[in-house]
Amino acid sequence: MKFNLFPWIIVSVSVCLDQISKLYILRSAPFLPEEIFSFLSIVFVKNKGISFGLFNHKGTLVFWVITLVIIFLTLYVAYMLYNAKKRDSMWGLSLVLGGALGNIIDRFFHGGVIDFIDFHYAAYHWPAFNFADSFIFIGVALLFKSNLKEHT
Repeated sequence: MKFNLFPWIIVSVSVCLDQISKLYILRSAPFLPEEIFSFLSIVFVKNKGISFGLFNHKGTLVFWVITLVIIFLTLYVAYMLYNAKKRDSMWGLSLVLGGALGNIIDRFFHGGVIDFIDFHYAAYHWPAFNFADSFIFIGVALLFKSNLKEHT
C-alpha cells in the first residue's frame, strides 16, 4: 500500500490555521466582543464541554472524561484516514482529523476549546464556534456526500 502524503498536509494546514486564529483571539480577548457585521461578531468563549456548550460547567472529571473520549475518537479517525483509499473520504477524514486535533490542543493548553465566531440575529445567537469546528462540519458533510454517492 502506497502512503499518500496529501491528506496529512490537509490535516497540518487545518491545525495551523485553527491555532493561528485562536492565538489571535487570545491576544485580542481584552478588546472583544467586536461586531463585524450586524449578524456576525468576534467573541471570546472558553468551552470546556462539547459542541454547543453542552456539559460546559460540569467540573474537572467530566472535562477529562470528554477529553479522553475525544482522543480515542480522534485516533480512530486517524486510523481510518491512514487506510482510506477514496479521495472524497481522504478529504473528509483529513478535515475532521485536523479540526479534532486543533480542539484537543486547546483542551490541553487552554483548559477548554477557544470559540470565537458568533452568528446572531436580534437576540438569538448561534453557539460560538471556531475554525476547527468548521473543518469538522465540512469534513463530515464530505463523508456523507461520499457515502451517499457510493450507495446511489
